[in-house]
Amino acid sequence: LLHWLLWLVAISGVLMLMVSRGHYTIDVIIAYFVTTRLWFMHNAIIANRHFQQRSSTNHLGRLWWWRLAIWFEENVKGPVPAQFEFPNPWNFSFNSVTSKSRTRDPARDI
Repeated sequence: LLHWLLWLVAISGVLMLMVSRGHYTIDVIIAYFVTTRLWFMHNAIIANRHFQQRSSTNHLGRLWWWRLAIWFEENVKGPVPAQFEFPNPWNFSFNSVTSKSRTRDPARDI
């Protein structure tokens, strides 16, 4: 349900942008093409272990931002579960911040 709702919002946003005449139609089409291709390439790199290693058969490894994508995802050991939480800013306590203190290391003083 959320997937279809987000598609509907994205398509209506593109249509409203074109109806408002704020952009030319070709601008919107090119932006959609570039954005979706970058998203698909990034997710292909992240989801497939073969694309995370340099080899002669890995054509995505030739992208200029390939190393950056691998660096962002290097600590992720497996699939991330699809669990969502709504943040509750009123449940924040300062005790968790103030109770943690660091001991002074004289060797690191300047």
